[in-house]
Amino acid sequence: MESNGKIDGNTGRVHVQEFPFSVCLWYPGGSPKSSRLLHELAVLFTHLLPAYLLDLLLLLLGKKTFMVRTQKRISYGLEVLQYYTTKEWHFKNDNFVALRKSLSQWDDDTFYTDIKMVNWSSYLRDYVRGAREYCCKEDPATLPRARRRQTQLYYLDLVTKLVIYLLCAYFLYYYTRDQSTKPIPLQRGVRQGDVISPKLFTAGLEDDFKVLDWKGRGINNNGEYFTHLRFADDIVVMAETMEDLSAMLADLSRVVSDRVSLKINMDKTKVMSNVVPAPVIVGGSALEVVDDYVYLGQTIQLGRSNFEKETRRIRLGWAAFGKLCSVFSAKLPQCLKSKVFDQCVKESRVSYTTYYSRTALPIRLKIGGKVA
Repeated sequence: MESNGKIDGNTGRVHVQEFPFSVCLWYPGGSPKSSRLLHELAVLFTHLLPAYLLDLLLLLLGKKTFMVRTQKRISYGLEVLQYYTTKEWHFKNDNFVALRKSLSQWDDDTFYTDIKMVNWSSYLRDYVRGAREYCCKEDPATLPRARRRQTQLYYLDLVTKLVIYLLCAYFLYYYTRDQSTKPIPLQRGVRQGDVISPKLFTAGLEDDFKVLDWKGRGINNNGEYFTHLRFADDIVVMAETMEDLSAMLADLSRVVSDRVSLKINMDKTKVMSNVVPAPVIVGGSALEVVDDYVYLGQTIQLGRSNFEKETRRIRLGWAAFGKLCSVFSAKLPQCLKSKVFDQCVKESRVSYTTYYSRTALPIRLKIGGKVA
């Protein structure tokens, strides 16, 4: 509400509360709705349902019902007014403006034609007061009693809303407390090819390696010790002696088993050394000693070139290409074929396949001694 004549949405509400009506069944409220659905819901819960409940109470008390009939009349009146209240109307007053400009100063002051000087708040106040006294025929002497009744209705309205909210919360809690979604079977590991497999494995393994105490172990390179290499589930543990290697593997097996319930896959764990290796036993199983192994798609060997007989990647690429031959020969945009080639053929040349087990997610370890 502003003194320059402008009004806001609360101006009328303030004056209705200042001059309340004596015959009022409930505390006046409500607000304009911009949605037809919201309006209908408000009518249902604040008009129709209370009207039917009150008439039911009057019927049980043996008195004449009137609320539903009255509410139907109100709803009909609102429907008639909605045509005008839900549309934007433009009224031109060019003739009035021209007439006002043609008036002399004396006529302008006498007939008071400048509506900018109207105090709309005061106008609405007089409007509500006049409607109470002259339309509803209510004596001004009844104002104190009407204001006390309005205060009582205000607190009754608050208590009613609070009770309704509490009942809704109670029923929501009562009907959902024992409800649960369909159980999701949880198992260790993920299926091969699942894109989340390497991410879960890497996150869990990264946390495990932080607690391993491998200081002073590994391969010494200018004072820096390199203990392992890892990429997804391909891990290389390095040590200068077989004793250190056994101790490091025992620590790793214990940590991953206790912290994240993982187990080392002994079938894929190999030992390669440039010295005569002593038996390495982890979890009661002796690890196999090999002369070469494949790490990230490349064969690692000792005493020979690591690039000899390196046809694995080529074979993998041609195999993937052959499986998708129908896609590449189909009538598809070249950009789609390029994406398929990059994601399915090229990527297949770098092998970091994940493995899974329903009882434990295995760690695919390649264990190496010191390489001369």
